[in-house]
Amino acid sequence: MSATDPNWSWRDDETEEDRQVSGLVADGVHEFDAYGQVYGLDPDMVRRESSRSHVELQRLPGEPLDQVVRRLYDEWLETQFIAAERYTRGVLTNRAGRAAGVDGRALLSGPQSRADRYASDELRAWWEQHPRITLVEFRAQMLGRASDVKAARRAREQRR
Repeated sequence: MSATDPNWSWRDDETEEDRQVSGLVADGVHEFDAYGQVYGLDPDMVRRESSRSHVELQRLPGEPLDQVVRRLYDEWLETQFIAAERYTRGVLTNRAGRAAGVDGRALLSGPQSRADRYASDELRAWWEQHPRITLVEFRAQMLGRASDVKAARRAREQRR
């Protein structure tokens, strides 16, 4: 049977491995962990390959990978800004930040020291559930290149 057959069901083409992955996911296992477990793969490698494939699919003709990642990061930042603004009811900066004219959107990226200095208590609470991610860390997550992973590790260590 095929997808063009009106009697076709996706279950007709489902393998035993597909059923195992589906069962693990239904039990609350993350899909990458389930896939790795069933197929004997490293879940982190599965995540990296999935992210890299996503970047490649978003790539415009002639666009360098780093430019794609920057564009995706900017899009991600916009969704983070909207969610943070909603959660904090628009109170992204503290009193010092408002006095200095700091735009709350700027706290979502850029220097950690600036975010530490000007973020409102509400924004800090939001970051507890939705960690602040720098472009360097985002690039490492999306591309998984060793140099990016090393740079992201260095950036995280400097924040401590």
